[in-house]
Amino acid sequence: MASPRTYSPEVIQQPMRRMLGKLKSMDVPVRSMRALEFFAREGDWHTVSYATEVSSLDAWEINPQCEPALRRNLPLANIRIGDSFILARQPEFTHAFDFLVFDNPLCLFGKNGELCEHFEALELVPILMKEHGVLIFNINYHPYGYDSNPEWRRRRQAYYGISDPARLDFDFAQEFYQCKIKKFGFTVQKFFIFDRHDGIMAYVTMVL
Repeated sequence: MASPRTYSPEVIQQPMRRMLGKLKSMDVPVRSMRALEFFAREGDWHTVSYATEVSSLDAWEINPQCEPALRRNLPLANIRIGDSFILARQPEFTHAFDFLVFDNPLCLFGKNGELCEHFEALELVPILMKEHGVLIFNINYHPYGYDSNPEWRRRRQAYYGISDPARLDFDFAQEFYQCKIKKFGFTVQKFFIFDRHDGIMAYVTMVL
């Protein structure tokens, strides 16, 4: 699979734009929402697709080298450079957002590979999310390079509770994630999945 960086901006941004169109068609009040991009990087992958469609945007990124491009690409955003997992626990961000986006890395990450995909980030939804809102995150339903990474395989097996999570069925994903979010105390009003790139990763979108 080619890196997303090899795609044109139009191709990279199209799935988010389609998703925004669907949310608007359901009369979800996106324009009145405060958004958070949890893994912002340089802001040029998909964040630019919705940055002007929301009331305000916070963008968090751990790598200070990304800051100049992030500020160029998202000039109106409230940008924080730091560890998003630490920022999320600051009191000012408790129940502060109603449009949460986790454009999470696709494998293991963190200083010691202690984090995986969106697994730990989703646990922060009850802290960050208002009573109602939109939740968007990546799933690897057919992960690339999975077979050569046994620790990644182990983490996925433990998370999904199945012996072979090399390919996730969308029906399974819907049931799994709806159950998880309901345990956080939210009601899932709408749920849909948009394929992103090459039949490997997709957006999960929930209206809560």
